[in-house]
Amino acid sequence: AGALRLLGTEVLVLPEKHHPDFAELVEPNPQSSPEDTAVWRMDRTLPRAWIVHNIETQPPLPFPLRIEAVDVRTEAVLFPDKKARDFSRTAIVEMDQPLEEWESNAAVDEPAGERCFVTHCDPQRVVIETELSRPGLLVLGDAWYPGWKASVTSDGVVKEAPIYRTNRVLRGVGLGAGKQTVEFRYCPASFYRGAAISAGSWALLGAFGLLLALRRAATPPKSNNSIPASIHPAPPPESAAAASPS
Repeated sequence: AGALRLLGTEVLVLPEKHHPDFAELVEPNPQSSPEDTAVWRMDRTLPRAWIVHNIETQPPLPFPLRIEAVDVRTEAVLFPDKKARDFSRTAIVEMDQPLEEWESNAAVDEPAGERCFVTHCDPQRVVIETELSRPGLLVLGDAWYPGWKASVTSDGVVKEAPIYRTNRVLRGVGLGAGKQTVEFRYCPASFYRGAAISAGSWALLGAFGLLLALRRAATPPKSNNSIPASIHPAPPPESAAAASPS
């Protein structure tokens, strides 16, 4: 249940004989679902984005990744001491050195009156408006994946911000106090490499075409008078016979 809440799962379609204690039955045997199934609604589902001030850090797993190490890390993040972690109040960030403002927040109660809501969302761009009373971490309930970039706008100033791998599978951005707009953009390096290769190919092709045109313009046209007499065609036989004396 903890992992489902972390991913923002709201509705479950389960076999009718299953009765999870973390969800409420919505509709048994729905017509649009397979037979012998039921629809359940999750309780205490996390929102799409939220603010956390109790932040723990762990060093990133070394490469190459080993399945055993991934399993141990995942269990430690999701179920510390064999209990489900409350991700609405705590976040685990994988980084080498925690930020100083996060360490000072560890013993402080959660503030009230903070705001965090999504104003734009599409597959390649997410915009979130936030208001924090003190520094914290914005957690976005979308999968962490290389190629995403983040920028933070505060008082009209836009700055790039690092995206931290948070809670093993999500994205997190550190924020200061005050009103801020956070924008996530998908900018994969492969796209820019492909664009650079395409631009270079077109530039090379254009330069080759220009060079060929210049060479043709610099070459003088050939005149018919320059053809040697030896290669002029011979007169037809009738003309030669008429010119001879009888």
